[in-house]
Amino acid sequence: MQQPKAVAKHYLGGEFLLDLVSTVDFSHLLTEVGVKDPIVLNLAKLLKLFKVLRVRKLNIEIRNSTVTLDVKTYLKIFYVVLRILIYWHTVACLLWLVFQQQSVWWPAVDFAFYGLRDDKTFTEIYFRDATNQYLVLLYTAAINFSLVEIVPRTNFEILFVLSTMILSAIFNAIIFGEFAVLMDNIGRANTDF
Repeated sequence: MQQPKAVAKHYLGGEFLLDLVSTVDFSHLLTEVGVKDPIVLNLAKLLKLFKVLRVRKLNIEIRNSTVTLDVKTYLKIFYVVLRILIYWHTVACLLWLVFQQQSVWWPAVDFAFYGLRDDKTFTEIYFRDATNQYLVLLYTAAINFSLVEIVPRTNFEILFVLSTMILSAIFNAIIFGEFAVLMDNIGRANTDF
């Protein structure tokens, strides 16, 4: 490292705050100082979601790479798919934080099995193992991403799902635009070949 002070100054002026907020376990710190409010603790846990913003550096690396146009295009397609998966994961985690507050939401997959169980319970989502809960919520996030109804029940759930559907519509428009450009680039690369 030739100029450590310049690197430190650049980092402190840019990515440092993001890295600090997304790395420190604020929910643990708040618990240690006596905070017991579950909403505050859940909001503190949400700060870790800022780690997702680090992925944007990948796009800069792809843009600045010296590979051919077709390789760069395929790397950008991978990047877009990765962003979709990260979006689904983020929405799934946020949905779980919202839905578990009152535990009245029913996953769409449980509608298909209603009345088939012996005990006639409607949903078991709140009692399943974490892997199954995550997969159901990831599926729900994918449904939400495609703007299909996911049946929120409380007013807060309705507002939250409406917000995520609006964001999903915007994200879909951006993704379709990016894919149109990428497909055009693939077409150009093939005609050059």
